[in-house]
Amino acid sequence: RLLKTSGETRQIHYAYTDGPWPVADRDGIYEYRYRYEAADRSVVVDIQCLPEFLPAEPGVVRIEHCRGEWRFRSLAAERTEITYQFFADPGGNLPAWIVNWSTVDIPFQAIVKLREMAVRPAYRNHVYP
Repeated sequence: RLLKTSGETRQIHYAYTDGPWPVADRDGIYEYRYRYEAADRSVVVDIQCLPEFLPAEPGVVRIEHCRGEWRFRSLAAERTEITYQFFADPGGNLPAWIVNWSTVDIPFQAIVKLREMAVRPAYRNHVYP
Protein backbone atom coordinates (compact mmCIF):
# COMPACT_ATOMS: atom_id res chain seq x y z
CA ARG A 1 0.00 0.00 0.00
CA LEU A 2 1.31 3.43 -0.91
CA LEU A 3 2.05 5.56 2.17
CA LYS A 4 3.71 8.64 0.70
CA THR A 5 4.83 10.16 -2.58
CA SER A 6 7.55 12.80 -2.87
CA GLY A 7 7.59 14.21 -6.37
CA GLU A 8 7.88 11.80 -9.28
CA THR A 9 10.98 9.96 -8.07
CA ARG A 10 10.25 8.77 -4.53
CA GLN A 11 7.56 6.62 -2.93
CA ILE A 12 7.17 4.88 0.41
CA HIS A 13 5.18 1.64 0.52
CA TYR A 14 3.94 -0.65 3.29
CA ALA A 15 3.78 -4.42 2.75
CA TYR A 16 2.29 -7.05 5.05
CA THR A 17 2.91 -10.78 4.67
CA ASP A 18 0.60 -13.28 6.32
CA GLY A 19 3.03 -16.03 7.31
CA PRO A 20 1.96 -19.67 6.96
CA TRP A 21 1.70 -21.49 10.27
CA PRO A 22 3.97 -21.62 12.28
CA VAL A 23 5.70 -18.54 10.85
CA ALA A 24 4.94 -15.11 12.35
CA ASP A 25 3.46 -12.45 10.09
CA ARG A 26 5.91 -9.87 8.80
CA ASP A 27 5.72 -6.32 7.56
CA GLY A 28 8.05 -3.81 6.00
CA ILE A 29 8.19 -0.20 4.95
CA TYR A 30 10.04 0.28 1.68
CA GLU A 31 11.37 3.41 0.05
CA TYR A 32 11.46 3.34 -3.76
CA ARG A 33 13.62 5.89 -5.59
CA TYR A 34 13.29 6.05 -9.37
CA ARG A 35 16.00 7.23 -11.77
CA TYR A 36 16.91 7.05 -15.44
CA GLU A 37 20.41 6.17 -16.63
CA ALA A 38 20.78 7.50 -20.17
CA ALA A 39 24.11 5.72 -20.82
CA ASP A 40 22.45 2.30 -21.03
CA ARG A 41 18.81 3.43 -21.40
CA SER A 42 17.80 1.98 -18.04
CA VAL A 43 15.11 2.86 -15.56
CA VAL A 44 16.33 1.93 -12.08
CA VAL A 45 14.28 1.54 -8.93
CA ASP A 46 16.43 1.62 -5.79
CA ILE A 47 14.81 0.03 -2.71
CA GLN A 48 15.65 0.32 0.97
CA CYS A 49 13.83 -0.38 4.24
CA LEU A 50 12.56 2.41 6.48
CA PRO A 51 11.65 0.42 9.63
CA GLU A 52 11.07 3.50 11.80
CA PHE A 53 8.63 5.20 9.40
CA LEU A 54 5.63 3.66 11.22
CA PRO A 55 5.31 2.16 14.70
CA ALA A 56 5.66 -1.63 14.78
CA GLU A 57 2.51 -3.73 15.10
CA PRO A 58 2.39 -6.07 18.12
CA GLY A 59 2.99 -9.69 17.14
CA VAL A 60 4.30 -8.79 13.67
CA VAL A 61 8.01 -9.09 12.84
CA ARG A 62 9.24 -5.89 11.17
CA ILE A 63 11.75 -6.30 8.35
CA GLU A 64 14.44 -3.85 9.37
CA HIS A 65 17.29 -4.44 6.94
CA CYS A 66 16.93 -4.56 3.18
CA ARG A 67 18.40 -3.12 0.03
CA GLY A 68 17.79 -3.85 -3.60
CA GLU A 69 17.10 -2.66 -7.10
CA TRP A 70 15.00 -3.27 -10.15
CA ARG A 71 16.68 -2.36 -13.45
CA PHE A 72 14.73 -2.15 -16.72
CA ARG A 73 17.03 -1.78 -19.72
CA SER A 74 15.63 -1.10 -23.18
CA LEU A 75 17.11 -3.54 -25.71
CA ALA A 76 14.85 -2.82 -28.68
CA ALA A 77 11.21 -2.14 -29.45
CA GLU A 78 9.15 -4.69 -27.50
CA ARG A 79 12.25 -6.02 -25.66
CA THR A 80 13.36 -5.11 -22.15
CA GLU A 81 15.99 -6.74 -19.97
CA ILE A 82 14.94 -6.91 -16.31
CA THR A 83 17.43 -7.35 -13.49
CA TYR A 84 16.27 -7.76 -9.90
CA GLN A 85 18.59 -7.88 -6.90
CA PHE A 86 17.36 -7.78 -3.34
CA PHE A 87 18.66 -8.55 0.12
CA ALA A 88 16.41 -8.65 3.17
CA ASP A 89 16.91 -9.98 6.65
CA PRO A 90 13.46 -11.36 7.47
CA GLY A 91 14.22 -11.29 11.20
CA GLY A 92 13.06 -13.90 13.65
CA ASN A 93 13.75 -17.58 13.18
CA LEU A 94 12.54 -18.81 9.79
CA PRO A 95 12.94 -22.34 8.42
CA ALA A 96 15.31 -22.51 5.44
CA TRP A 97 12.61 -23.91 3.11
CA ILE A 98 10.48 -20.79 3.53
CA VAL A 99 13.39 -18.43 2.92
CA ASN A 100 14.49 -20.44 -0.13
CA TRP A 101 10.94 -20.57 -1.55
CA SER A 102 10.46 -16.83 -1.25
CA THR A 103 13.77 -15.97 -2.93
CA VAL A 104 12.60 -17.68 -6.13
CA ASP A 105 8.82 -17.42 -6.15
CA ILE A 106 8.31 -13.78 -5.17
CA PRO A 107 10.54 -12.22 -7.89
CA PHE A 108 9.15 -14.61 -10.51
CA GLN A 109 5.55 -13.71 -9.69
CA ALA A 110 6.43 -9.99 -9.73
CA ILE A 111 7.87 -10.29 -13.25
CA VAL A 112 4.81 -12.24 -14.44
CA LYS A 113 2.55 -9.43 -13.15
CA LEU A 114 4.78 -6.73 -14.69
CA ARG A 115 4.54 -8.42 -18.06
CA GLU A 116 0.74 -8.57 -17.80
CA MET A 117 0.63 -4.85 -16.97
CA ALA A 118 3.07 -3.81 -19.70
CA VAL A 119 0.73 -4.87 -22.50
CA ARG A 120 -2.27 -2.96 -21.16
CA PRO A 121 -3.25 -0.01 -23.38
CA ALA A 122 -2.71 2.47 -20.53
CA TYR A 123 1.00 1.56 -20.34
CA ARG A 124 1.85 0.29 -23.80
CA ASN A 125 2.83 3.58 -25.45
CA HIS A 126 3.23 5.76 -22.40
CA VAL A 127 6.25 8.08 -22.42
CA TYR A 128 7.69 9.07 -19.07
CA PRO A 129 9.52 12.38 -18.63
